[in-house]
Amino acid sequence: MHPKGRVIRQMCRLLGYVSDSQTDFPTIVGVDFEEFVNLSKVHCDGWGITDKSGEVYKEATPAYSSSDFMDVIKKTKADASLLHIRWATSGLPVNKDNAHPFHFGKYSFIHNGSINPPTAIDPFIAPIYLKMAVTGNDSERYFLLVIQMIEEMGLVPGVKAAVKIIKENTNYSSINAMLMSPTKMIIINEHDKAKRPDFGGEDYYDLHYKEDDHSIIIGSSGWNQEGWHLIPNHTMMVIDRHDRSFETAKI
Repeated sequence: MHPKGRVIRQMCRLLGYVSDSQTDFPTIVGVDFEEFVNLSKVHCDGWGITDKSGEVYKEATPAYSSSDFMDVIKKTKADASLLHIRWATSGLPVNKDNAHPFHFGKYSFIHNGSINPPTAIDPFIAPIYLKMAVTGNDSERYFLLVIQMIEEMGLVPGVKAAVKIIKENTNYSSINAMLMSPTKMIIINEHDKAKRPDFGGEDYYDLHYKEDDHSIIIGSSGWNQEGWHLIPNHTMMVIDRHDRSFETAKI
């Protein structure tokens, strides 16, 4: 059971950006960043952030009450970054290992949703990758499959292939995700609205983006996103970290 008494699927909030300068989340998001952080009063099972090289800092405490959150967030200056606030899958421990982002080599990864059972992915993950699992949770398995497919097929084709495997072979509520590499940020918007949490509105799994001449920001719903653009469901968005140009494709 979740602390509030609900048996739930994993629900988290995602936020990412690509900028033409070294910046931080409070600066680039602006006054509405506090509203995003307040989502951690519900999504209260940990948080994590990437720095510009993809290295991560994670805690198992709620972002809104963490004594380190704002200090770390403001000090993490980067031209691209990922931020995750976690609401844990029922039965999974609330600890630092299970917090996102996950990181391997050149890649960092955050996920919102659940894949049931997590082991449904295992037949498609080579033993050399599966043995790298630390937590064994569905999000980490998802990431390991993505890494394997990237190694086999290249960045964008590999991510598409991993998503296709999960779509065709598992029962999932959402496989919304963000992957950061040295050259790209890839956004996956793939979810089943019928499997959103009981408290969630129609837009619970929606992802939106906002762009200007200097940056592009992508985020989960639940806070003020006036003027943001919807990323359609069943879509992959690929952002170039060099010039912030992007392409979208059906998945």
